Amino acid sequence: MARPKKTANSPDYRAIICTAGQALFAEHGFAGTTIREIAKQAGVNSGLLYHYYSNKETLYLSLLEASVSEIVVQVENIAASPDTPEEKIRQIVRAFLAHYQAHPQSFHLIRRAVDEHSPAAQALAQNWLSRCFTAIDAITTEGVRHGLFRPLPPPLLSFAIEGLLEHAVHIHKLIGNMSPELTGASLLDELANLILTLLRADTPKRRVPVRRGKKRLPRLH
Repeated sequence: MARPKKTANSPDYRAIICTAGQALFAEHGFAGTTIREIAKQAGVNSGLLYHYYSNKETLYLSLLEASVSEIVVQVENIAASPDTPEEKIRQIVRAFLAHYQAHPQSFHLIRRAVDEHSPAAQALAQNWLSRCFTAIDAITTEGVRHGLFRPLPPPLLSFAIEGLLEHAVHIHKLIGNMSPELTGASLLDELANLILTLLRADTPKRRVPVRRGKKRLPRLH
């Protein structure tokens, strides 16, 4: 099948295919998704899909890289800025949550790949997630060196930050069912304060208000 000639009014077939592929891979994983299913979801012929991507793996790897590369570059830029370590952490949390809200399927796709322990996920971790970890590690190292953060190995602090970010996004919609005193929205709103409270070397002196719906939870000590 010949590729349709592109005009000003032509559909963006590549974007349509990527949207369909991302949704199916996120729901069913790499092994559970076929090119035929992606083409059907995208409303195109399988032959047209092959004009853009040579095989299913090429499309999958492209989607994984696109899902993570933008936020990693943002984190690296934040880490390289002259702001204080605390402000950098706040900016990273804001960037992470904004990226999730704009591209929720990207996070589902990445999580599915990680859960499957696939070679693609390992490559993703080596090529992109390691860069994000290194950038956050530089921030925590600076924070520990200046006595702002707890004197723990910076890689452990970096791991804790990434873990809290990922888990909060993954579970925030269920929070209301787990605790009637906390909403998913309030969890995300206070996430930066929570992370900084856990990081700070002088935590006993700092207090963070956490909203309980429209009310406030007792301050963290």
